[in-house]
Amino acid sequence: MTSRRIGLFTATSGLALLLCPALAMADTAPPAAEAPAPVAGGGEIIVTAQKRSEDIRTVPISVSVLSGEALKEQKVADYDDLSRAVPGVAFNAVAGEEGRTNIVIRGVSSVSGASTVGLYLDDVSITVPNFYRDGAIEVRLPDIERVEVLRGPQGTLYGDSSEGGTIRYITAPANPNAFGLTLTSDASGTRHGGANFADTATINLPLVQDKLSLHAAVAWQDDSGWVDHYTLAGVLDKKGVNSANSVTAHVTATWTPDATLTVTPGFFYQRANNADNAAFYPLMGL
Repeated sequence: MTSRRIGLFTATSGLALLLCPALAMADTAPPAAEAPAPVAGGGEIIVTAQKRSEDIRTVPISVSVLSGEALKEQKVADYDDLSRAVPGVAFNAVAGEEGRTNIVIRGVSSVSGASTVGLYLDDVSITVPNFYRDGAIEVRLPDIERVEVLRGPQGTLYGDSSEGGTIRYITAPANPNAFGLTLTSDASGTRHGGANFADTATINLPLVQDKLSLHAAVAWQDDSGWVDHYTLAGVLDKKGVNSANSVTAHVTATWTPDATLTVTPGFFYQRANNADNAAFYPLMGL
């Protein structure tokens, strides 16, 4: 059985996180180390890999950065795509675990015990240990500002589960000075399958000038299946048994009570439904 996907889609595992308020980082410009993208004045590429804003050329760590624009231009939608854009990174699908992937950085990985690659959403850890389920959750965010991949041990700043490295998803912050609304829709087809859809809506609302703003993003994806199920007698039982859909919501706020303090509470929710995986087993001798 062969198939070909026409379009760009992925399946993710369910995830719901409540991000507690925290002190915000200094303003950063969306950088890119792997593809051209807008950078700060003077040609600097600003990153927060060491929990402070600094030029990537001064960071004593092997870092690759993909801006939000680079992610769109290179069609980076999941871990497999990210491995093609960032050197030294590989991902192995976990058998029987839809939406979960074993991350390998510089050849360091583990399928049991503590994870060897730390995952962060902004400054909140979303790393999952390999105790009861193998692999890392595939995060799907509709409003990524950039992705920072730190190769090599990062225990000094990121603690446990970062022996191989750390992957940081930096989301777009709420802007207290501008209203914004973006709607995008993608449609495609799958050979031996059907139609696929991916819709995204983002909105930025300034609530109090220079003080308080809200940023919200919602994404919905429906991916048709391409594996058909046949009975032992060779009769078609059901088409597209590996169909999948997912919904993601991300809400953040920026509150600046004075010039010395910025608070950024946030909420992230992700849920995926996978009818079945794409594995199939041929029966020989029947």
